[in-house]
Amino acid sequence: MCTLHANSPAEAFDRILILGLRGGLALAERAIHILVGMAVDLIVHVRRAYDGTRTVRYVSEILEVMPPGDTERPAVNRLFLPDQQTGRALAAHTPSAGMLSRLAGAGFDVSLLDQHRPQLTTVTRPSVPQHQPPRAWRP
Repeated sequence: MCTLHANSPAEAFDRILILGLRGGLALAERAIHILVGMAVDLIVHVRRAYDGTRTVRYVSEILEVMPPGDTERPAVNRLFLPDQQTGRALAAHTPSAGMLSRLAGAGFDVSLLDQHRPQLTTVTRPSVPQHQPPRAWRP
């Protein structure tokens, strides 16, 4: 476990990259991102307001960097997102199967994740007429 100062969970990758390059690590940026994706499991981000109160809380699971991704950064699964009114972290997405097994193996009750997840309401869509296939063109 370590601490790192960054303005967002995504910026943590840039900070690690810069620290590695400044420390003389002779690897390409992509290689450093792959190493980070393999070594870091979770990023916990807490932002403080100017008065010192904690305002925004995120927990992101780090997934591996695998081509053909959109970027060379490790992909993240945002497990906890801040509540719009209080900023408290609320369960938002389900961790990967590997993360769930590691959490359970460490004694964490994974059923707690579902207790705090906001209940989604089902929206029914009005029936839409079926699309007719185009007719064959005849000269």
